[in-house]
Amino acid sequence: MRNHAKVVDTMIPRYYDGTADIKGNGVGALRDCISCTITEERNGSYELEMVYPVGGQHYDALALRGLIKAQPNPYAEEQLFRVYQISRPINGQITVNAAHISYDLSGIPVAPYTASTAAQALDRIKSQATVDCPYEFWTDLTTTANFAANVPSSLRSLLGGIDGSILDVYGGEYEWDNYTVKLHSKRGTDRGVSIRYGKNLTDITQEENCESVYTGVYPYWVDNDGNVKQISASPIVDVPDSQYSFTRILLLDISREYTEQPTDEQLKQYALNYIKANKIGVPKVSLKLSYAQLEQTEEYKGKALLERVGLCDTVHVVFERLGVDATAKVVKTVYNVLLDRYDNVELGTPRSNLASTIVNAEKNTKAEIDKTKSILQEAVDQATKLITGNLGGYVVLHSSAGNDKPDELLVMDQPDINTATNVWRWNLSGWGYSSTGYAGPYRLAATMDGAINADFVTTGTLNAEIIKAGILKSQTGDAFYLDLVSGELRINAKSIEINSKTIYDGKTVDAKISESAKQIKSEITQSTKITGGGNLILGSESFKNAELKGNTGDGSSITYELTGGATMANTNSNRYFRWTTVGAYVAKGVTLCLSVMYKPVSGADEFCMEIAYTAGYSTSQSWATIKPTDQLEIEQTDGWVLRYGLWTPPDNATLKLVDMGSGTTHAGTGNYTNKFSLLHPMLQYGNAPTAWNASSGDYLTQESAKSLFSQTADEIKTEVTKSVTETVTANVKDTATSAANDAVDSKLKDYATTATVNSLKEDVSSISQKADSISTKVSSLEETTTTISDDLNSTKQEFKTVKESVSAIDQKADSITQTVTQRITGGNNIIAGTDDWNNATLDAGGNDLRKEGTYTISGESVRVTNRAQNTRFHFGADKTLVIAKGMTYCASVLYKLNSGTDSLFLQFETKSSSGTKSYYGSAFKQAQQDIALDNGWKMRYAAFVATADGYADGLFVSTANDNATVTNDLTIMHPMVQMGNAPTAWTASTGDYLTANETKTEIKQTVNEIKLTASTSGTSSTIKLTASGTEITSAQINLSGVVTFSDLSTWNQDKTIINGGNITTGQLHNLNYTTVYDLDNAWIRMGTEAGERVFLDNRHIAWYATINTGSIGLTGVLYSEAGSSYIGACSKYAKYGWVDGLNPTSYVGLQITYNRSDDSDADFNTTRVGISGTLSCQNLNAWGSKSRVVNTSFGALKMAAFETPTPTFADWGRGECGPDGWCVIVPDPRYAETVAQHGQLTWLLTDCDGTGHLWAEDCGQYAVIHGNPGQKFSWMAMAAQKGYEGEYAEPSECNYPAPMPEGEDLAAITAARALDSSADAADSLLTDTNAKLNTKNLLKLEDNEA
Repeated sequence: MRNHAKVVDTMIPRYYDGTADIKGNGVGALRDCISCTITEERNGSYELEMVYPVGGQHYDALALRGLIKAQPNPYAEEQLFRVYQISRPINGQITVNAAHISYDLSGIPVAPYTASTAAQALDRIKSQATVDCPYEFWTDLTTTANFAANVPSSLRSLLGGIDGSILDVYGGEYEWDNYTVKLHSKRGTDRGVSIRYGKNLTDITQEENCESVYTGVYPYWVDNDGNVKQISASPIVDVPDSQYSFTRILLLDISREYTEQPTDEQLKQYALNYIKANKIGVPKVSLKLSYAQLEQTEEYKGKALLERVGLCDTVHVVFERLGVDATAKVVKTVYNVLLDRYDNVELGTPRSNLASTIVNAEKNTKAEIDKTKSILQEAVDQATKLITGNLGGYVVLHSSAGNDKPDELLVMDQPDINTATNVWRWNLSGWGYSSTGYAGPYRLAATMDGAINADFVTTGTLNAEIIKAGILKSQTGDAFYLDLVSGELRINAKSIEINSKTIYDGKTVDAKISESAKQIKSEITQSTKITGGGNLILGSESFKNAELKGNTGDGSSITYELTGGATMANTNSNRYFRWTTVGAYVAKGVTLCLSVMYKPVSGADEFCMEIAYTAGYSTSQSWATIKPTDQLEIEQTDGWVLRYGLWTPPDNATLKLVDMGSGTTHAGTGNYTNKFSLLHPMLQYGNAPTAWNASSGDYLTQESAKSLFSQTADEIKTEVTKSVTETVTANVKDTATSAANDAVDSKLKDYATTATVNSLKEDVSSISQKADSISTKVSSLEETTTTISDDLNSTKQEFKTVKESVSAIDQKADSITQTVTQRITGGNNIIAGTDDWNNATLDAGGNDLRKEGTYTISGESVRVTNRAQNTRFHFGADKTLVIAKGMTYCASVLYKLNSGTDSLFLQFETKSSSGTKSYYGSAFKQAQQDIALDNGWKMRYAAFVATADGYADGLFVSTANDNATVTNDLTIMHPMVQMGNAPTAWTASTGDYLTANETKTEIKQTVNEIKLTASTSGTSSTIKLTASGTEITSAQINLSGVVTFSDLSTWNQDKTIINGGNITTGQLHNLNYTTVYDLDNAWIRMGTEAGERVFLDNRHIAWYATINTGSIGLTGVLYSEAGSSYIGACSKYAKYGWVDGLNPTSYVGLQITYNRSDDSDADFNTTRVGISGTLSCQNLNAWGSKSRVVNTSFGALKMAAFETPTPTFADWGRGECGPDGWCVIVPDPRYAETVAQHGQLTWLLTDCDGTGHLWAEDCGQYAVIHGNPGQKFSWMAMAAQKGYEGEYAEPSECNYPAPMPEGEDLAAITAARALDSSADAADSLLTDTNAKLNTKNLLKLEDNEA
């Protein structure tokens, strides 16, 4: 139970549905919230945090994007805060976080615009918003400065979230007032409020910031010749009474303070004075305090305004016990909404700013200015001394035209313009100084066009769009030197810090390098590059998968290459490619690398790359541009380069798009005339590129294709689509010890200022591959070595660990990353069948086959003996693999020269689509190299560049040159051709097949499929993945757990495919076939094939049951055909109505009776049948009365119909005899047409006044009524209905209906339907009633009718 002061209604936050209007109390007041605080920082965050019970009245209503209205401080109006996070319930409570409604400005995009004043910038920011902007903007700033939003940006970031924002340009302090944004020149005020111990101070915390603290000063002096003077004994002067455990030294150049070389004592004393004056050993201090708000007390009621404190106000704090006596600005407040008071107030240096809240990029927002004496101050002091120490001079008004109208002012060291040497000259065009007289040159000048010319400029802060310079350097040039023309950069630093963190310490690096140098020579070289991670670009195997955008122009063209690349030609145009990413969520500060193979052909090389992303929870899209000047490249062959650039997200972000094309600032901007080729775009984690691989998130298209096998510690993943791609692994180091030495020297040179060398860890990841298994063990580590073992001949000798021949491999528990250094290795073996020399054919090449030597094959190796002979073998290749012109390939073979001449070489062959072959034997001989192994074995290899596009065709293994012979004895094994420029351990080709008599497990990968096989003794289990589906073949397949199918596949005959909610097969049935779904013929049967059952197909539903003969017969059907639908029963009695369960006596409804020997009928066994509309029929027969229901005061009465033997119509009326005693009655013509035309009417008369006798004279179609004059009467005429003149009480076509079966009849019927005449139910019925005779009669009757 909470124990705090009473909360009044104005303090209670209220909740509103985020989609509704903000009216009244909204959903309701959050009276039962446990706590609610609002934190606001100067030009920074503005958020609400509330703790609410799960049993609270409005707990169920709280939702993301809902609105909470609360008072943010004691003096402001209530503000709206939008909910962006709700925690999970803990101990029956949740925490709700909400950002001020102004944060919604992040979702409003603004088109590019410019402004020259703060008011204009805020006015136009609303008019340039591309969606509705409900916010108003206000400022009292009158600052004039140029503001430009050059690219579309979010509105809130333009206010103060990016470089060059409105806050950057004009300064000021923001106030966020619901939908009004106010930019004050100065938001707060100084009301003279003092917070002092003993008055209103309740708690105080003094916080120190040591970011600018130094523990000592290194003073030095440099003369004009560059000679340096420093304190002889110890060059560093320590800060007196320093209490810090770290060391941080400030370099202090005092060359301008002394014209002559200072003594050691002068250097030391100047350093001590500098320390004292600038307080470099004292940290920046901020105060966090709590105090009693006296304006809320009765004592200060009349002085409330004088005691108020708000954000950005200036207050005076005094606390003698801590030695605090300061005047500072309020930079942060935490307000307790429920208690209507500040929980704490922070004074001093602002902890955060608007940019850190939005994109962590705001610049130069400070509450206090460092008083450190800078070079600028030294220059000011020097200028002051020169000016105030001036001993004279001559001021002359001069006419440059030589007339009597002076137009310039001269200040000279001589009164005569002709003899003066030091001249200051001022006129309308500018001012300047010359040390060589009036004629100049003026090496210090400022002209009216804004240019400043000076040999030496001293400044504090230099703001400029472009700085053009030759050399930037430190004062002496030894600490920092950058030649902007040649690109030379030299940094001589003992340590380097970024964001107050030491990333380089000279002593530590020197020690680490010395310690590790020997180990690096014999172990794997260590690289500081972070590489790897999957490709985050979808469909990158072909540029056809990218969206083509941009200005087409008249002469632009795009050519898509067989390799998946594209060649773009622009003629005064600009086309560019847009890729879709996997939509990955990337973390702030984690670097990504964007790369592409790039080949400039002609024209301007202005290639630009961009990444689109959404930051944080914003929905607006931002672009990160990697301009041409920010890109790096790695040179390849045939004009190709690997072009790449780095990008570090400024905030947590979601990747969206990647653009690639010409442009200096954005891809697609400007027009160009150029031509270039692109291949294999890739976006990955890390700060260096790796060889291209396809994205694991790629989708399948009919045109695309690839096969992908990826392995981590958690899973093995295989993926197959259709494409022709190149897989290139990471680079490796040279093998020789000299290369290791070179790597050490290179590391000392390249990374001395950026990284330290870590000693290699003892953790090892080993990958061993043998003929019958592949095992991979992955352990968590920072640096690893790789051991490669191969079986040699039948003795299966293992090679020594080849440490010098592999690259640095960072292998961790969840990924394998290979770093790029000098060599490109990897790719699958292009040559097929190299695991067995029986797969090779003998080829003479230029020789007669009779010159072949002898050879013995031992599976994967062959021993050849030549006696002035030449034995030459030929292996086939995976002929589906594309060989791309300009790409590098490596051919290799293991061999052992037992005796004789060593002339072994390899010749790779390719074939173009037109059939033209290319051979690379000469290329192999020119570039071949050997790696010596144990026991006389060598690996011979050579890298070569494909000179033509085509397909792999085969490999020749020759023991001598063409048309030559040799005498030797050698053993050869494992020939291989792969992509890359260095060999790797042998692998079988992905196109190889498994033989039935082998016992092995195998993973095979081709461009079309991935196949996993385990086989032994002629039996095997196989999983095959292709672009069209997955096939599992095994004698037994066991699936444990829940199996989920998500796709819909087409059906192949004799196979069952289950996917999602679909089963594609022939029949589904239970074990004993009592329920069958026949999917081929489209029918369902429930029940046995010959027993009682229900049958459904595409036309009807049929019921089969035991009939009274004891056999199974069709008893009911629902049937439909074009134009007709039928509901029927194949039995004497068909009933359609209501029944209570299975009790037949409860039936109420329609009964249709069918007799083969006579007419059938349909009737209802109910007391009444109701029809709400019109009933139309030809003949109507009724067994009971015919009546009409009439509603009366007595209720609904049944009025019976008048019935006659002859179908009759009647008409009636009233009449009165005339003076002559007669009256003519003529029937209405409508009535006359309904009765028989040739029959006579029958007249019925009734005296209405009792005055005399009446009679009718029948005149055919009318009658003359005779009576007394004036006698009144009523009449009725009756006649046979037209068409029914001859009928009279004819026999009915319908029999009188039989009553519902009951008693013995019911028992007989039930017994006849019994499946077994000996069943208990039948016996009981036949025993309890005398129904046996009736049963036999019914059965006999049915037999006769059948």
